[in-house]
Amino acid sequence: MVTLRQLVSPKGQVPRARYLRVGLSLFLFKYVVDLVVYRGLFGDWWGPLDYLSPLYSQRMASAPDALDLPIAYAAFLLLWNLIFAWIGANWTARRAVDAGETPWWGLMIFVPFLNYLAIGVLALMPSTPKGEAPPVPGGSAAAFQLPVLLVWGMTFFLAMACLYWTIVEMNEHYGIALFLSFPVLFGVLIGYSLNAREFQSVGRTVGFSLLCAVAASVILLSASLEGLVCIAMAFPVISLGLMVGALIGRSFVGMGARRPLQPLGMLFALPFIAWSDANLPTSEARQVTSSIEIDAPPEVVWENVVSFPTLPDPTSWIFKTGIAYPIGARIEGRGVGAVRRCEFSTGAFVEPITVWDAPRHLAFDVLDQPETMTEWGLFGPVHPPHLESTFRSVRGEFRLVELPGGRTRLEGSTWYELDMAPEVYWRIWGDGVVQHIHGRVLGHIQAISEASSE
Repeated sequence: MVTLRQLVSPKGQVPRARYLRVGLSLFLFKYVVDLVVYRGLFGDWWGPLDYLSPLYSQRMASAPDALDLPIAYAAFLLLWNLIFAWIGANWTARRAVDAGETPWWGLMIFVPFLNYLAIGVLALMPSTPKGEAPPVPGGSAAAFQLPVLLVWGMTFFLAMACLYWTIVEMNEHYGIALFLSFPVLFGVLIGYSLNAREFQSVGRTVGFSLLCAVAASVILLSASLEGLVCIAMAFPVISLGLMVGALIGRSFVGMGARRPLQPLGMLFALPFIAWSDANLPTSEARQVTSSIEIDAPPEVVWENVVSFPTLPDPTSWIFKTGIAYPIGARIEGRGVGAVRRCEFSTGAFVEPITVWDAPRHLAFDVLDQPETMTEWGLFGPVHPPHLESTFRSVRGEFRLVELPGGRTRLEGSTWYELDMAPEVYWRIWGDGVVQHIHGRVLGHIQAISEASSE
């Protein structure tokens, strides 16, 4: 029986038979938990071949209704997978040490296809007498000096800038490599460097990785590569990757890891990971629906759905950040083929009507859309590529349901595509923004409909 402490500890030899036995048991345990939870939520199965795909995004895209995961379950999936990645890296590094190799082998777990190759090779390598190296003793806080923080922040910025250009500018994709793989890898280097001379506590290691994330964020803002809101949105997932990586790097020190330049070769794998994510099939559009009950008959509500006058200035905090918000709507023509223009703070959505069933159902496609937000840096507006390409509204509809007493339930739905990964994280933001937009529009229609029916 293996305890959780043994799984995450850097101490102890891991012979190949134990490596295979524990690894297979952990895989089966994780698969069964994922399968049971998913089956309970959606009544469908996650096929083992899809589940074994080395690409995380492909596994999620292959799962039935992958984009309909509840927000709480999506957050659980992200944390759940990072925990098992940490255990896998630690267990693989200890197996490598037992086989007389460097603990840096543990980083192979994060590289698609190479992870299975590394597991296969280590499963065949016999143990050697020099299996375990003693941990580095000590506990100095010297590594927290400001110059060290600045050096790491600058290094993180330079590496992120190069990776940003390679991944975003060439592939036009914000994915796993940028938001998870790179932070984990750089976190490993941070954790290793911090603990190499004097072994630090877990809290100090995690805290220093977060300070590096803050320093890098300030530098990105100062260089106008990204805006404040975008960095704030990405900070939780990037920080999580940095913390996991830093703890892995700390464990590698305890295993006797040397030659810190070796893992830098893993940087060459990041463009491959980015290319793999960018060339996956586009996920199906996700539907977000909101509703409101209005004290007015459907005939009155319908006219205010088709077009409505200018909305008052927004009061919701989310629209104060620069995220685009609706201002008004007008329509050119009547019936199917008419064109509705929904004006936002950044421009207009052009919406050709596809269903006109007055006063019950109005549906439309989205032919053109403005930028998703006005983003600001420290020295004025910035214009990163994701403002135009990562969030796409594809269609929408309004359904009016007549209620007793001359009332109406108005349901508004939006279908959108999200070209960012991990989707289970970015969907939390996407759904939240769409729901706030729905609330602003539906609330305005409610107010003017009830006022006109009095």
